[in-house]
Amino acid sequence: MQTRLADCLLLVLPETLPLSEWRRADVLAREWEIFRRLRDWYPRIVVATPGGEEDAAALATVDRGAVSFIYGATRGAHPTSAAIRAAVGDAKTVVVRTTQVCGCDVAVPITHMLRNDGRQVTFIARSGFLWSKFASFVDGPHSACAREVAQREGDLCRAADSIFGVTQRMLDDLAWKHGLNPSRCAVVPNYVLADHPAMKSVERDPLSLLTTGPLVKRRRIDTLIEAVSQLADTGATLTILGEGPEENALRAIAERTAAPVVFAKPTTYADRLHRMSSCAVFLYISSLEGHPKAMLEAMACGAALIVSDSQGVGSVVHHGVTGLRISPEPDALAHAMRDMLNDKEWRDVLGASASRMTLTRYGVATVLEDEIAAHQRALAIAAAAPTVKLSA
Repeated sequence: MQTRLADCLLLVLPETLPLSEWRRADVLAREWEIFRRLRDWYPRIVVATPGGEEDAAALATVDRGAVSFIYGATRGAHPTSAAIRAAVGDAKTVVVRTTQVCGCDVAVPITHMLRNDGRQVTFIARSGFLWSKFASFVDGPHSACAREVAQREGDLCRAADSIFGVTQRMLDDLAWKHGLNPSRCAVVPNYVLADHPAMKSVERDPLSLLTTGPLVKRRRIDTLIEAVSQLADTGATLTILGEGPEENALRAIAERTAAPVVFAKPTTYADRLHRMSSCAVFLYISSLEGHPKAMLEAMACGAALIVSDSQGVGSVVHHGVTGLRISPEPDALAHAMRDMLNDKEWRDVLGASASRMTLTRYGVATVLEDEIAAHQRALAIAAAAPTVKLSA
């Protein structure tokens, strides 16, 4: 029998990402799996969501266990004390945990209200990416948006008893930027589900290149297209699985360069895994990420990887062992792709090593152990300093 960590786990969702959106993107089962497994340590689970009752209907499709909801939970519309009390019930000890730092400001007033009720509350701010750095990348470091995001990120992290991040580098950046005590930070990486077998080259399309994700500038898809345009003589084709604001510009580049490129819309989670298990090479050369799940899933599927040596990407791949880290320049990428397409044994070695490492280090059972240990540490921190000052 497991030892209970607290009476209640209260999850706070970003103000723009209700569970119904997870279901629409067909990632709800994947994203919820860690929380489903946390039931063994928390008898009550509550979800504070910006959505409405459609979230309960969405969650029922993947989890029949009892979950309480606090609806309409956003920064601009704090849930009422009555709604929070109704969801939490008679729980005396509560762990409030955000699923992201981005857009989870409402976690602070929820924690404040529960503490004012006399409950023992531990507040965990978890983030899968460095929100302030992404805002600086998109809008510029001196933009009003970047300044606001940095303020909100800092307020939330300083209010928390513990901060969970997906990589040590991300936590180091957060601690430096916002004056956080590193002893309050814990690495809990993203996880993969072992729900698709790793395929060898004989079962893959030997001329298929694949990249997935949102079509935004930081993904450097334009560079990939330029690189693939040099491989027309090989018969290889790059499938770009994604959608986003850069799509029209990317299509124009593909047409101008006569690159062998196919644009495809995201479909189901199973289809994405099938494509990862069928491609010869998976490419991911983003300039900035947190701990990209798509890349981890491709590795788990045994794909041979070519990635950029950038924050959140290059650190996952051991160069020459689980993939290649290449300078994000068209000529260098084209050279690496050509070499890899011509050597199926090399692809098999890299893919098998990547799958083995990923499932061992980032399998859901392993990451659950990291999560539980981090919760225990956060509870100890909160118990030692029960009067954490919260932002208004």
